[in-house]
Amino acid sequence: MKIVTDIEQGTPEWLALRLGIATASELDCLMVNGKGEAGFGVAAFTYMDQLIGERITEEAAELPFQTKATIGGHELEQVARGLYEDRESVSTT
Repeated sequence: MKIVTDIEQGTPEWLALRLGIATASELDCLMVNGKGEAGFGVAAFTYMDQLIGERITEEAAELPFQTKATIGGHELEQVARGLYEDRESVSTT
């Protein structure tokens, strides 16, 4: 799996990379034990439909929801990543 680290979150390039791909922020709807086919709930099917639509149209279904907390998280992510890399001796090469 290729990991892209040089694209700023929230930019059009970042959003384009996420089109049609299940992201961690939405996985909760896939983890619910629903009553539908294969144990999935309505939210899981809605999310899958959204991802399929994004792949077909190559356009985002909707703009990601942003709160003050998520905006602050984006702003501090580089600092947090650096602290984690230092603490865990992570190689960035």
